[in-house]
Amino acid sequence: MLIKSTLSTFLALILIASPVLAQQGKRTNDIEKRPGYQKPLDAVHPGWVVESVRPKGFEPQVGALAFSPDGKYLAVTSFPPSKDYDISTEPTGTLYVLENPTAKDPADMVVHNLGTELFSPLGARWLDTGLYIAERDQISRWTDGDGDGLPEKMDTFAGGWISDNYHHFTFGLPYKDGHFYAALSTSLNLSSEAKKSLKGKIVGGNAPNPEFRGCVMKVDAKTGEIEWLAGGTRTPNGVGFGPGGVLLVPDNQGDWKPSNCIYAVKGGEFLGKYNDVKATTIFYPDGGVPSMFSDKKPTPPAIWLPQNEIGNSPSATLLIPEGKPFAGQVLVADVTQGAIHRVFMQEVDGTWQGAAFRHTMGFEAGPNDIAWGPDGCLYAGHIGFGAGSSGKWGWKLKKFGLQRLRPTGKTAFEFEKIEAAADGFRVTFTQAVPEKRLAESSNWLIDAWTYKARPQYGGPKEGNHQVLVNAVKVSDDRKSVELIIPERKPNYCYHIRIDATNDAGQKMWSPEAWVTFHKAPSR
Repeated sequence: MLIKSTLSTFLALILIASPVLAQQGKRTNDIEKRPGYQKPLDAVHPGWVVESVRPKGFEPQVGALAFSPDGKYLAVTSFPPSKDYDISTEPTGTLYVLENPTAKDPADMVVHNLGTELFSPLGARWLDTGLYIAERDQISRWTDGDGDGLPEKMDTFAGGWISDNYHHFTFGLPYKDGHFYAALSTSLNLSSEAKKSLKGKIVGGNAPNPEFRGCVMKVDAKTGEIEWLAGGTRTPNGVGFGPGGVLLVPDNQGDWKPSNCIYAVKGGEFLGKYNDVKATTIFYPDGGVPSMFSDKKPTPPAIWLPQNEIGNSPSATLLIPEGKPFAGQVLVADVTQGAIHRVFMQEVDGTWQGAAFRHTMGFEAGPNDIAWGPDGCLYAGHIGFGAGSSGKWGWKLKKFGLQRLRPTGKTAFEFEKIEAAADGFRVTFTQAVPEKRLAESSNWLIDAWTYKARPQYGGPKEGNHQVLVNAVKVSDDRKSVELIIPERKPNYCYHIRIDATNDAGQKMWSPEAWVTFHKAPSR
């Protein structure tokens, strides 16, 4: 029975009661598996066209990208990821500067190789005061040494943390209000010699760490002075800013991290990773150093990115600026999925939450960093182990790449955003949908689960259950609906699907979304 409300000019209330149908599991829209639904996308989003930014012979394994303030140059750090558990004692990273990076033809670009002097360069920012690079055990500053405009002269800008494990990286370097931000990863296993001293006591890849590992830092861009903001990260690749300037710290699934996720960091938080403190005869005869802020209750992620669904190795976060489609949302690169996803974020009473959507694929390798160019294009740098490797930290054994996504002005039929409402979720589409399809509550498939942290690698979905939609409110323009759901649980991920078509009969670009819920707004 359909009941249309006359109390609002905006919403037409349509109540569909189908608890018996739902309880019996007889859903009417078992969506066919296809690219974008229970399978990765297999194409570039219609809003982009992908172009090469690699002159002949230029094959970078990209750690980080940074445009010069005048847009004339693009700094590209490159290094081969480690394939073993022993830390490299020699620099393997190279700093390249690509001149004229916005040229349409890569043949018109010039590659400057500034030497092999970098240790795992996984973050970069270029200011008027120099090019700053996040290396394994320092933030280095590169300045023009001979007046040619290229950053050849290096000095240590900030440091003080120890890196004695192959998995000890420094990520980030987004800049805001006179400060850089970065985060340190923690140990993963040990060298074969050190591992023997533990005699199998390591759980889930955990290993002892020195001070500050797993911390998020704020660095004064004038003095290099460090403020430690948060602790408890594992592999926080892709530190960036979200809407309202919120600091975003992604993390990879692993020990104490049951799934991939993104944290919204204000300061003083413990982000869940307890560093192992067991003693080793090689490095830590007195035991490792506990995670900073680990005396506090863990802060849950703002966004869950379920493993093998919408995340494997999140590697960059980048705010979409005003004037572009989905402005105010966040792009999230994933090096292992070979994809860039899209995240809508919502703040309710100081708490961040939101929804993750598939966005685009079609790259030559797995994107490890992304940056907006002065030409309005999105530049993506790729990395990987290459053929003959284990395939970790990379997509389909691809090894290198540098591309840009040029806007086409075209749109796709897809979710625009999903946000928590007072009594459920408000779902907005980019195009109108026939009312009948939206109004049937049985057309909406929703499952929900949470995660429980543990020292072992990853973790199963906990409390997984089917969510019933009690009613659906359809907007007059048929581009948004409010799903009335009687009960929602904080720190749960809601997997929302609908096999919708637009008025022209076109199917959705990707008909599923992963929504993290913490708090409902007031009416």
